[in-house]
Amino acid sequence: MAYEQKEGQGIMFPNDKKGNEKAPDLKGTVFINGELMEIAAWKKQGAKGEFYSITQKKKTNLPDVSKQPF
Repeated sequence: MAYEQKEGQGIMFPNDKKGNEKAPDLKGTVFINGELMEIAAWKKQGAKGEFYSITQKKKTNLPDVSKQPF
């Protein structure tokens, strides 16, 4: 059985294709308001210690299910 994300849940993995310093350290997805979003995180050092800077954007490379036979 495949893992299915539920509303408000997300998952991140180390970015094994990190090719340069600006690439995220972690990448993954989160399910928010019925939409699957891509998330990315960069580990940074601040005055109070380490933290993660995070971005999110709408996942755009989803399959077009409207053309799938049922």
